[in-house]
Amino acid sequence: MLDKLMLKPIPRSFTEGKNRMFIHYKFDMESEEKLTNWMRNNLSLSFYEYEGDEAGTLGEIEAYIIEKLKPILNLAHNGASPWDSEIRLLRRKCADLAKEYYISD
Repeated sequence: MLDKLMLKPIPRSFTEGKNRMFIHYKFDMESEEKLTNWMRNNLSLSFYEYEGDEAGTLGEIEAYIIEKLKPILNLAHNGASPWDSEIRLLRRKCADLAKEYYISD
């Protein structure tokens, strides 16, 4: 997707870690528009109206739904996803490209 849509990750913020700087990224405006259009054409959205008030219950429902539906881009509560390692790799690539952008700028 990154190459197909020619998306350009740029730095959003930085976090200092043990002997390492982590770069959090976003996409430039043109890339955001391309990505938004792709999402509108390729993703679906569902919602569940929840009227409960018990603490933690909503999080449990969310974890259950993610576990059952296994949405590709959601890695939280989705350890069995066959896409997990590929999504993480692509996210790392975006962070590395954002870092290159920061260093060259």
